[in-house]
Amino acid sequence: KLKDVEKDWTGYLRDISKGKPKTSSGEMVAEGVAYKNIAPAPFTVISKLLETTDGVKITAWFTPDSGKYMGRSLNADQNEAVKKFIRDFAVAEYQKIVNAQLADAKAKQKLLENKLEDYVKVEEKAVKEIEEDKRSISRNQDDLKRNESDQDVKGEVVENQKRVVEQAKGGNPDVLKKEQKQLNEDENDLKKLQRDNEKMHRQIDNWNKEIREDERKIDQSKKDQQFTSEKITNQK
Repeated sequence: KLKDVEKDWTGYLRDISKGKPKTSSGEMVAEGVAYKNIAPAPFTVISKLLETTDGVKITAWFTPDSGKYMGRSLNADQNEAVKKFIRDFAVAEYQKIVNAQLADAKAKQKLLENKLEDYVKVEEKAVKEIEEDKRSISRNQDDLKRNESDQDVKGEVVENQKRVVEQAKGGNPDVLKKEQKQLNEDENDLKKLQRDNEKMHRQIDNWNKEIREDERKIDQSKKDQQFTSEKITNQK
């Protein structure tokens, strides 16, 4: 950009000039430029900077006085030194731009690498959650077996107690009341076992659902990792 090159060109001349270059009517004038590779005595540099679609164009005239300008026709070696003076500045500007582009490219690469790391973490987290859910399902399945066995036992207890209650009918009311109370407790215990059984089945269903969701996350994460890895390779 013009403003960037103008600032750097001013600094480039100021470092070897007598004072800061002055700008008037679009021309920059640097007086007392001391650069022995071009001339033993100080000289003046008059320059114009123009921003174009291809970049910034610098046109510069080098003069030891106001009457003549350095050039090939006067001194070929001096002309080459002037060209090198301009080219050295251009190379420095080019390197500055390339370094900025390199820093930007590295920043983009770092962002992609961070994104890849996030995708890997998503996969690792999903794998961990699946293993945890599988262990939970396994524990519940063991508990279900015990629960079903307990239900069988408690079911027989309830049936036996029902027969006891039937036998107590017509007899001592206090005995009947006691046996009926025991039956109610046994039936409540059986209902609790049945509710626990249903709860454990629902938990297993939920864990299986989570496993399917995590498996989808893993599949998507692997695709994202592959896509991002390819982008990182291209960015490198």
